[in-house]
Amino acid sequence: MKKIADQRHLPYLKKESQEICFVHDADLAGFLKKRLHAKKGPIIELKTGKKIGEHNGVQFYTIGQRVPVGGTGPYYVADKNLNKNQLLVVQKNDKNFFRKEIKLKNVNWISSKPPKSAKILVRTRYRQPLVVAKITLHASRYMLHFNQPVKFVAPGQSAVFYNKESELLGGGVII
Repeated sequence: MKKIADQRHLPYLKKESQEICFVHDADLAGFLKKRLHAKKGPIIELKTGKKIGEHNGVQFYTIGQRVPVGGTGPYYVADKNLNKNQLLVVQKNDKNFFRKEIKLKNVNWISSKPPKSAKILVRTRYRQPLVVAKITLHASRYMLHFNQPVKFVAPGQSAVFYNKESELLGGGVII
């Protein structure tokens, strides 16, 4: 995208940020700790169901984040059980780390007519390579079916759709 902007002499921010922009000194953990009532809970290895550590609050972790616990790791966040205050972790190549399909809500299309079914390119995380998927509409709910399993898919994040020319088609929120 930057290459296209340069070719067309369009302005954009040269420096990218992966942190939160409105927090003083970009101290996201400190900002959240002051505003959330987090409590410690168990870190559970999803494959075995065993407790392998303790977290300081599930709110401070994101899907795909590496979790510093001992054992045969490294471990990564695969899911969070908010009702039980559990952080569910897997090793990098665990099958629970990958998703073959996802449901979407709040889907928006750049064009006025959304497809009922189409092959598109999708990105579900910042800087993740585009992956091929089929998007389908079932009973007013969109589904993405990936050609290959995708890792780090997190509810609440966006799935963004492109065509083969890298033109933005639309997007939706992963549920």
